[in-house]
Amino acid sequence: MPRCVRDESGGLYTTLGRAQKNDIDASEGIDLPFAPEVGGATPFGGGFAVGVLEKAKDGLAAHLVVLSSSLGAAKTVDLGKVHGDVLPPVPVVASPGLVVALPDGAPNGTLVRLARVDDPEGTGAVKFGAEISQAKDDSDAFGIEVGTKRGVVVWDEWSKEAGHSVIKAVTFPKDDIAKTSSDFVISGAHDDAESPLVVKRPGGFWVAWIANQKREPDKKERDLATDTTDAVDLGPRTLSLVPLDDEGRPAGAPLSVSRQGGHVLGFDLSPARDGAALVAWRDDKTAPGATGGAAHVAMVSPGGSIDARAVTEDDPSVDVPVLVADDAPPAGAPAAWLGVANDSDVARLSALDAAGHSLDELSPEAAFGTGTPLAAHAQRVVIAKPSGHRVELEVFTCGRANAVPAAP
Repeated sequence: MPRCVRDESGGLYTTLGRAQKNDIDASEGIDLPFAPEVGGATPFGGGFAVGVLEKAKDGLAAHLVVLSSSLGAAKTVDLGKVHGDVLPPVPVVASPGLVVALPDGAPNGTLVRLARVDDPEGTGAVKFGAEISQAKDDSDAFGIEVGTKRGVVVWDEWSKEAGHSVIKAVTFPKDDIAKTSSDFVISGAHDDAESPLVVKRPGGFWVAWIANQKREPDKKERDLATDTTDAVDLGPRTLSLVPLDDEGRPAGAPLSVSRQGGHVLGFDLSPARDGAALVAWRDDKTAPGATGGAAHVAMVSPGGSIDARAVTEDDPSVDVPVLVADDAPPAGAPAAWLGVANDSDVARLSALDAAGHSLDELSPEAAFGTGTPLAAHAQRVVIAKPSGHRVELEVFTCGRANAVPAAP
């Protein structure tokens, strides 16, 4: 199994939140209500920037936590208060600083505020830009990335005209977060689309989403179905992927990555070598009353060829997989990491090569415990580990199984 050694540098770990009297033993790794929420993370300046949402005296406070060996301790950059039940902030690199997508509650839906953070390891100067309105519906999923020319924000939204959910996008100049384009639809005309993610690639971006296909249940399914099961629950859910150009506009037709007739429960997306996309997903059983499913990984080339494989057996305890690409892997080191938790939240990890193939067995990583990998840089992996009403952010140096890295 992969072996990871914690980096003990003072600026590469921190604990979020405060312990409370009713906290359980931290070793159990349970995430309790009102604990800090960790959002996106990105490598930056040899370290990492992590988006966090924490309970404050008068609401919710959003901030970035900057982890760097050049700092004596982790640094916090305040992003202000937010309102409502929203997701934590997501930072992405927009050299020489960061751009952050900051969700906030609004009367008719959700706003995603754009903010630029200059000198994150120093002054941490924050400048707010455009506000992107998302209509009020059941989903608050979104993604953000910044390319060589423009940035792009994607989200899902119910379309009254189409009669189903669609994936929308806006773009903005890389160096001017105050100016956004009008929103436009990037999902297929007939896709009931949800849960988008976006990553950058040479010459543009990749965007992926789940496409629902409604169908009526057969007699056996109607007998097994619960009162809350509808045609969407019973129908296939497939994974779609589309390339965008460097202006953030579709550069081809959406590809269907997962098997037809499958039922994608959730997925993750990361960039890969030579402009390819690496996708991992959990394919659940379709019929009501059935349990189980397997985790899959696929490498999608810029030309559209798909190399897909199962990485777990059919197992009801398998969670949605997590992909973390190393943005600067040393020679001979893994290019990415695949994390798959089980129903006890134990982290299982596998090292992947540049083609997305496993370098070792997917197996528990004792050093991580119940931690979830967030981002990787130069063989370092940052994780978030729940501990009652607290969350620990830690950085590890990791190598493939039978190649144990030396402690930093």
